[in-house]
Amino acid sequence: MYSLLDYGTMIRATPRRDAYVEALRRTVRPGSLVVEIGAGPGFFSVLAAKLGAEHVFAVDPDEAVHVGKAIARDNGVADRITFVQGKVEDLELPRPADVIVADLRGVLPFMQGHFTALAHARRSLLAPGGVLIPARDTLWAAPVEDAEAFATWADPWLLSPEGVSLAAARAFAVSAWTKGRVQPPALLAPARPWLTLDYASVEAGPQIGRVEVEATRCGVLHGVCAWFDAELVPGVGFSNAPGSPPLIYGNALFPLEHAPQVEPGARVAIEIGATPVNDGYDWKWRVTATAAGATEPFFDERHHTMMGRPLAPLAKHLAKSTSKGAT
Repeated sequence: MYSLLDYGTMIRATPRRDAYVEALRRTVRPGSLVVEIGAGPGFFSVLAAKLGAEHVFAVDPDEAVHVGKAIARDNGVADRITFVQGKVEDLELPRPADVIVADLRGVLPFMQGHFTALAHARRSLLAPGGVLIPARDTLWAAPVEDAEAFATWADPWLLSPEGVSLAAARAFAVSAWTKGRVQPPALLAPARPWLTLDYASVEAGPQIGRVEVEATRCGVLHGVCAWFDAELVPGVGFSNAPGSPPLIYGNALFPLEHAPQVEPGARVAIEIGATPVNDGYDWKWRVTATAAGATEPFFDERHHTMMGRPLAPLAKHLAKSTSKGAT
């Protein structure tokens, strides 16, 4: 769940906000029925009403949706917006929606319930010929040399603070990816798209993609940077790519435990996959590097977020050892 401060940060993120505003201006008509999924305090819902929508349903599991009632009242549209705390799967409409709008992304578009919610809305709530916003997300990946950006997996694990070696934990730590920011000069090769999420057809389930790029300079391959380009409606979108105007999302950084040196012409293959599990996703990534002209890779490393969660079995092992009098 987000705090109101989080929602405020999202609204301040002007490239994202401006893109959604333009998408609504292009699609909402007088008499439209609009649904906003993940409405939070209802900024886009209120905007849709002010653009002439006959009625708007603002849906969010978060209690922040109730703040939207006061915002709608202050803007003179309270009688045309219904705020619902709950899931869109439970929403009932008086008629199919003309426009459904959602922004359920994080650093990447794999947020809890994102694909399930949009697939349900598309199948059960959207009128024939209606508009689903966003239209699609294109995900990109590139190999990166950036010691500072990837310091999360080096400090403190490789530095032995106060003389305490923590190197044994690093094998687990590098099986988790996180948010960060890199700049275009850090890329070792041009990015390529590894997955396209077309919301006119996407369903909940595993998503996996692979790209192969050629290094354009020598450098140390610390890991992979991934991001997305969002197309809301034709010609309107935004991106969290390196070098783009700062957004709330940042970039996704997938680390490597053993950072190899690569030379110009080396082929770097990147495979990234996400599988829904319980309230989130299990991620896996594999990176191979093959020297120019060679047929076999000189580097091949795989990671899985399941390998980054050792605490329960480790605690069980330590408890067992302690019961036997081990120190």
